[in-house]
Amino acid sequence: MPVMTKDRQHEQRTTRSLRSDAAKSIKTRKLFPSDYSATKVIYLAIMAASKKWTMPVRNWKLAMNRFMIEFEDRLKDYVYIWQLHRIVYRLTLISVKFLDSFN
Repeated sequence: MPVMTKDRQHEQRTTRSLRSDAAKSIKTRKLFPSDYSATKVIYLAIMAASKKWTMPVRNWKLAMNRFMIEFEDRLKDYVYIWQLHRIVYRLTLISVKFLDSFN
């Protein structure tokens, strides 16, 4: 089976699972006072479902580059924080290696 077809099937299974989880949460509530409350229930269902996902995102770097091209104005703060996180992580690794060199 071609790789593209396998990826497509995996995406379809994931989408169906997510839709099923959202439908279950809506079905248990049944009545919503506003559209916002329905949206909140769906959001919470997606957050609960995402905790079950264990596979890392493939090709995240390529996707992030594309997002930066498409949505540059929306992602500036996120990218800045992400870069700071990477810098702190690298400095931590360097300091650990430096301290280990004395042992």
